[in-house]
Amino acid sequence: MAPTLRIKYVLSVYGGVLAVALLLLGTVAIGAGVNTYLNPPVEETPSEEFDVQTFSLETTHSAEVQAGSELRDPGETLEEQPVYLMNETPELQLQTAIELPEDRSVEVVQRSTMQYEIIFDGEVFWEDERLLTAEDSTVEDGELTINTTVSMTDVRDELGRIDAASGGIGSVSVELVIAVEYDSPAEGDETYSGELNTAAPVEFIDEGYYISEELTDSETQSQTRPGETREQAPDMTLVGLLTGSGLVFLILGGVVGFWSRRAEVEALELDVMREQYSEWISKGEFPVDAHSEYIYISSIKDLVDIAIDTRNRVIYDESIEAYGVVTDEVVFYHAADRDSVRAWLGSL
Repeated sequence: MAPTLRIKYVLSVYGGVLAVALLLLGTVAIGAGVNTYLNPPVEETPSEEFDVQTFSLETTHSAEVQAGSELRDPGETLEEQPVYLMNETPELQLQTAIELPEDRSVEVVQRSTMQYEIIFDGEVFWEDERLLTAEDSTVEDGELTINTTVSMTDVRDELGRIDAASGGIGSVSVELVIAVEYDSPAEGDETYSGELNTAAPVEFIDEGYYISEELTDSETQSQTRPGETREQAPDMTLVGLLTGSGLVFLILGGVVGFWSRRAEVEALELDVMREQYSEWISKGEFPVDAHSEYIYISSIKDLVDIAIDTRNRVIYDESIEAYGVVTDEVVFYHAADRDSVRAWLGSL
């Protein structure tokens, strides 16, 4: 069957639905194009940090051997030991290194303390502190080092006095605490203010002592510049593609709708069936016989079935545009215009 004929027939049957679909697609495409033009893309830049400043402290410990022993010689310096012997190193040296921004004057207040506590049943019921060092400084080059000497013999004796005063109720502990407060100028007449804190328990065992944790802390401060929202130019290529395709769909929908309303569905259907059963159809003329009976058949398919059953061919008479199967006494026929055939038969 010729594709063109099939397409015409399908359009004649479903043309109304297809026209509505094309018109709807066209409307949507044009609407999308208008929306793309009226609502161009927006570029958002992320927020940005600036004037970033870092502040940190680290306290290390060491001790100089004061009384020689079988283990070490006097004057030897021990650094970051897991444990120190009281008879060798009764004094502990603390070195607190503070790192600050280099390009400005930073006000620093540093305090080192020993904090004593009595803990009973998991709760602190007494506490006190002993100041080791306190220093106020203005740092210009970004570095400050503070050295502190701690008599560990005095700390141990203080623990003993507190324990004796408590009558052995609860457990007595001591903790080394390093605190640094700073004020640093920032952009926009701002000031970064903050505090660094670190602490570690000081433990005594038999004739030795040790600091069980590292003493470090750091923090960073900054300001945030909010991001920007910038409207870009509309994508005119996309706008043109959407609106252009929308117009094409609208035009096609109008053409299909107009053509489908004017198309002769029955005539096209007849042409389709004629092509489909062409091998059973031959051109010829209807017989003129007053004794024959003419019977109308509703479709070519049914007419072809009769031809097959009676072992005849279907005759197509172009003069009256009718199809027929001729037997001895009956002519079975089909025509798009049934009335015109009847009129022709009546004129015979």
